[in-house]
Amino acid sequence: MEALTAGEDGHDLRPGDPTVIKVTARNMHGQGQPCSHVNTVTIKSRPTQMPPPQAVATGMEKISLSWDGACSGTDCSYELKITEPGALPKTQRLQGTTYEHDVPVKCTTYKFEVRAWNACGCSAWSLPNAVKIGQLPEPPQLLTAPAAKCGVALSWEPSATTCPVQKYIVEIQDGQGNY
Repeated sequence: MEALTAGEDGHDLRPGDPTVIKVTARNMHGQGQPCSHVNTVTIKSRPTQMPPPQAVATGMEKISLSWDGACSGTDCSYELKITEPGALPKTQRLQGTTYEHDVPVKCTTYKFEVRAWNACGCSAWSLPNAVKIGQLPEPPQLLTAPAAKCGVALSWEPSATTCPVQKYIVEIQDGQGNY
């Protein structure tokens, strides 16, 4: 029995195209008649590189991922690579084309890559998709507002939030209770 591999052994096998195969025996006296049974097969190949997975933050606790399937059938699976700053990448084998990732650390950029597997091997990793999950800032602490000669001098302690605060908004209440 001989195994034929696409692009190897001098055989012109084109993955994805129907290929007609027949077998003929040869010995030192010459070539015999071909077998009476001829097969038409479609040669499988490794999956091609996939586009980056689509990522959507669902609230501030999860990231929903999805990707286009690069192969089909029962011998197809996917491998997801998750990279967090300062940590080694983690990989996970999946059967479907969706995944929910729990976000343990807010204000952290997570990178996601995916590749397809079938019986012939795996595709290259997709380009990464980087997603950063935010966090609303905590309120400032210890607000003091001592009256000054011509106004008021405000001071407070910044909140202890993981995400940096970009600015503070000061609002004044009118006589109606509105800001």
